[in-house]
Amino acid sequence: MAIGDGKVVMKKYDSVNGRIVKIRHNSVYSSAYAHMNSFASGIQVGSSIRQGQIIGYVGRTGRATGPHLHFAMYRNDRYVDPRAVSVPRASSVPEQQMDQFMALAAERYAELLAVTADRLAGDTESREDVVR
Repeated sequence: MAIGDGKVVMKKYDSVNGRIVKIRHNSVYSSAYAHMNSFASGIQVGSSIRQGQIIGYVGRTGRATGPHLHFAMYRNDRYVDPRAVSVPRASSVPEQQMDQFMALAAERYAELLAVTADRLAGDTESREDVVR
């Protein structure tokens, strides 16, 4: 998922990073997502991206030794440690909606546990059936 709104400035495959997408968020920051198995539908150079939008799926393309997503963040086109970047805090769930939020979170968590249990038991559902 994209860390913030922006525009796709690169979508390609190379032998080191595998399938990679780079998103420019503003005049200072951009982020990159590499080693993806596949790109999400509709992701093209020039596409507008919203925070939280699916841009691709975990994979092991390029020189990856196992399935994972390589995340990188850039300030003025130079790599920065994303943990050291000061970003604005997201607003919290309003108190009057917290019970509804927690109930939905518990429901989604139960769904994830069920999918994980099915996978461990050998169920071979496709990614499209699992990711909704």
